[in-house]
Amino acid sequence: MTAPDQEPIRSHRMPLLPRTGRRRGLFAWAAVLVTILLGYAITQYTPGEATQQRPFVTTGAGRHTVSTKPFDATVTDVRGSAAVEVDLKKYTTSGVWIVVTMRLLAHPGKPVRLGYAAVFDRAGNKYDQPARFSAPAFGCQLEPGVSTVVQFVFEVPTAAASGLSIEVAPGLDQRMGAVARIAIPASSSSVSRWAHSTDPIAVDAPKVAA
Repeated sequence: MTAPDQEPIRSHRMPLLPRTGRRRGLFAWAAVLVTILLGYAITQYTPGEATQQRPFVTTGAGRHTVSTKPFDATVTDVRGSAAVEVDLKKYTTSGVWIVVTMRLLAHPGKPVRLGYAAVFDRAGNKYDQPARFSAPAFGCQLEPGVSTVVQFVFEVPTAAASGLSIEVAPGLDQRMGAVARIAIPASSSSVSRWAHSTDPIAVDAPKVAA
C-alpha cells in the first residue's frame, strides 16, 4: 500500500529582514525619537511672548539718577499725608497719599511723553496713579535736554507704604520699552506720621527745573 503524499511543513514565522533593512529601520525609529525629543525641548525652553516682550528695566535707589535709553530719572523728594490737593480740590484717604517728586531729563533726539507711573510694595502689589482725579503728571512731555520737575501721587495702604519702588516710563505700552524703577526712601516712622497728618499736600503741575 502506497503511503499518501505529505505536504511539507511550512514555517509561519516572518522572514527575517536583511541586515541592511534592519539597520535602516533602526535609523528611522531613532530619527523619529530625536524629532519628538527636540520638539519637547523647544516647547519647554522657548520663552513665551510675555518674556520675549518684557520691558528693559533700569533700577536704582534713593536720590541716585537712573539712566534709561530715552531719559534720566532722579527722585528728589518724597512726602506723604492723609490728604492731597489737586486743582484746588482736597482728596482724603484711609491709607496714605505718597507724593514723589522727580527730576526727569529727556536725552537729545526727540521729546518723550510720559504715559506710565506706578509704585510697587515689597510684596509686589502694584498701585497706579489714582482714578479719582486727573494726575497732573499724566501725559507730560519732556523736551530733549531740558530738566523737568514732575510730581507723581499714589494712594497706598499705610501698612504697605514703606519700602515702595516707583516705575516711570514713556507711552502706555511698556512691552520692550524702557522703564526706570527707583526704590523710594520712606521709613515706617515717616509713613506713620504721614498717615496721621491732615494737612493736604498740593500736587503741582510739571515745570521746568530751576
